[in-house]
Amino acid sequence: MDPNNTPSLAPPPGIEPNFSNPVTLQSKVIAVAAVTLFLCTVGISARIYTRAVILKQFDHTDCSVLLAEALFTAFMALTIVTGQHGQGRHQWDITVTNGSKILRYSNISQVIYSPTMFFAKYAVLRQIELIFLKHRPRHVAYKVIWALIWANLVFYTAMMISFILGCVPREKIWHPQVPGRCINNTLALLFTSTINVISDLTIFIVPLAGVWTLQLPSTKKLGAMAIFAVGIFAVVSSIVRLYYTAKLTQTRDYSWAIVPTTCWVFAEFTTVILVACFPSFPRLFAHLRNRDGESPYCPSHNNPIAREGSHAIQLQRIGSKGFSSTAGLGVHAASFERTFTESSND
Repeated sequence: MDPNNTPSLAPPPGIEPNFSNPVTLQSKVIAVAAVTLFLCTVGISARIYTRAVILKQFDHTDCSVLLAEALFTAFMALTIVTGQHGQGRHQWDITVTNGSKILRYSNISQVIYSPTMFFAKYAVLRQIELIFLKHRPRHVAYKVIWALIWANLVFYTAMMISFILGCVPREKIWHPQVPGRCINNTLALLFTSTINVISDLTIFIVPLAGVWTLQLPSTKKLGAMAIFAVGIFAVVSSIVRLYYTAKLTQTRDYSWAIVPTTCWVFAEFTTVILVACFPSFPRLFAHLRNRDGESPYCPSHNNPIAREGSHAIQLQRIGSKGFSSTAGLGVHAASFERTFTESSND
């Protein structure tokens, strides 16, 4: 059997493998990647400029956002590389040789994804804590946020290790015919996608509940909520991705069916990054207008969202209930994202 002329999957009856000019969804992946990377870059540039240049502040949360962006760029690059070898085509239009390359690059992207999402969600959670709960370490919401941070760290670390050691020997990841054993990738897909939905729901409900308890005029309260409400799209993205992940269990044509999942992964990550960056936008716009604006990063005596100290900001007043509505959300936020399922080399 010549691996350069053998399809990775037997085609359906009446279909001939097409290795030279097959139908592909790669152009859609590249388009989504370009748009989402552009949005992330704009958001992060605005945040870093506001923090480092306007406010003269730059801390580890900013480093976390930058690391997430760098890793996300690498993740996208690897996804596009897998497309060059055939991902986005029907699997019977991919040779065994290219199928092996797809599996190898996909595994590397899986390993990269875990720290990418952790750094992005860490920045969001720390921002929520600094905005709403600075100097309130005994508050239940403060403890919930740090529980989420640690849960994410443990989960993403475990998932990264599981991707590195997904098969024994490791070579079996991209050469399925090699004797050995592997984790059940399909179950891992469904489990991690489900956990990711729970994680996103928890992370983005916390700030919305916190804003709602503030004693602010309705217009200002709605404005503050709008900043974090963007995160709802991350929840939507993770739910839609879970749907397409479930569909992967019903097909062997993974190289074609994985494309919608990949695009929703891009969308989810972009939304998380933008949530981490949006609170700095009002201050940036105010700077560009050469006057004070109302932003969590703008210390104005007349601003109901005023910064306290050199790093964080305190809302004007948190009601006595604070985040009590989230106290029952003892949710372990462990979110994991996309995983590529091994293509069959039968």
